[in-house]
Amino acid sequence: MKIVDMHCDSIMTVKFNREPGLRSNGVDACFDNLKAGGYLAQFFAIFSSARAKYEHVPKTTPLLYDRYKWIRNAFYNEMDANSDIIAQARSVSDVLENEKRGLMSAILTIEDGAPIEDDLDNLNGFYEDGVRVFGLIWNFENPLAYPNSEDPEIMAKPLKPFGVEAVKRLNELGIVIDVSHLNDGGFWDVCKYSEKPFLATHSNARGLTPHPRNLTDEQLRALGSKGGVSGLNFCPYFLHERGDKVTTADDIVAHAVYMANVAGVDSVGFGTDFDGTEAFFPFRNAAGIQQIVDALSKKFHESEVEKICYKNVLRVLKENEK
Repeated sequence: MKIVDMHCDSIMTVKFNREPGLRSNGVDACFDNLKAGGYLAQFFAIFSSARAKYEHVPKTTPLLYDRYKWIRNAFYNEMDANSDIIAQARSVSDVLENEKRGLMSAILTIEDGAPIEDDLDNLNGFYEDGVRVFGLIWNFENPLAYPNSEDPEIMAKPLKPFGVEAVKRLNELGIVIDVSHLNDGGFWDVCKYSEKPFLATHSNARGLTPHPRNLTDEQLRALGSKGGVSGLNFCPYFLHERGDKVTTADDIVAHAVYMANVAGVDSVGFGTDFDGTEAFFPFRNAAGIQQIVDALSKKFHESEVEKICYKNVLRVLKENEK
């Protein structure tokens, strides 16, 4: 089964931990693991937050936009060094063309819109670089929005006016909006102002696991009604309340079934968060993703499994293209 995964932090792991590259190493979503797992496309997130630690960032990159470019260049280097196995995709047509050439696709995304640096024109630069999904926020307030929170006052805050402007410009450019990590008030503003389907690239169901990073039933239904998709996050804290760091296929499938029952199977996809979470996977890493597919096949028809594994996400990308 083909796989499209909407979120991993693998490029960040390689860049900040000085790993030898993304071809074959200790990261869950290295290229060899993706190939073994039957991946059609992997989204690679660039994370550049004002509250993140940047011990290895050169002193010549003081601004968040400069830091973004520093990580973007690492992504480009990985594409050049591994052109026999993977290529950047800027459209669904690119994904399909890469597949014909026997290549996987890498889609560039942003996790945390902070690098916009109060300049809406930076979105144009992101688009030219090939960024096709834009996460408005991470876990801290930025110029656009407020994060998910245990504090009900923070959770209810709306998008900032600049965030509303960004939503509209992202729609115009053809960059998909990502609401993972966003607070509830911001989510509802995205529903209000976005004219195109949007994503929660790596968020599960709050009705099954009551974590503020997950989506409520009402949010899942709204996301589905807009034609959007929520990606099954493999982080154990968002999947169960056992108190351990183990993520099983049953945990993932339980959320898939719940989300499909609430919002429809067209609203479910993969957003593994590989290399961005402390977790033990009995299926090991991206190379074992077909074990999750097999587990899904016990609960869903084959056509529905295809939607969850790749078709739903490709549809949203296509519907956002200019």
